[in-house]
Amino acid sequence: VVTRNPAPAPPIPDILAKIPRKGDICKKNMNRIEEILAFENGDTIEEVEEQLKRAADKDMPMVCANPDMVVNIADDQYICAGTFAKFYEDIGGRVSYHGKPYARVYEMAQNVLGIEIKRRFVAVGDSLHTDIQGAQNFGIDSIFNLVGIHREEVLMDTSDDIDLDKVQLILEN
Repeated sequence: VVTRNPAPAPPIPDILAKIPRKGDICKKNMNRIEEILAFENGDTIEEVEEQLKRAADKDMPMVCANPDMVVNIADDQYICAGTFAKFYEDIGGRVSYHGKPYARVYEMAQNVLGIEIKRRFVAVGDSLHTDIQGAQNFGIDSIFNLVGIHREEVLMDTSDDIDLDKVQLILEN
């Protein structure tokens, strides 16, 4: 989120050390132990399919904190949490989505920044389906990063330049 006169950012909580890692076990009650699935860049559906099926069979809910379907890291593209969540739903699992494009993340940003007027901030993102759609749904402006996950869709056929006709086409679709 970008503002003209941003308020000082609040301190970031020391939560990163508490994020579950792949294979961690969470004890909810003395009689109940459930596995936490955490996905890493480079994981595929096939690598975690059996774990997801077991979780769905147990009616375990999934929290998808980042609904992006793919992410670019350097020149490589990886499937992201949204892809795992969609697969989980497709096999009968329950998913609770958070983050973009859902309004709550934008409301939180607006509150943290203390900005009451929506036209005073803008969302920046490379995903039409989460970043840009979320901004549109919330009623704020957005900046579409053309060299992100849609890069291959908007490049000219003969160079690495952006083809504005292709940009227009994907925006219309």
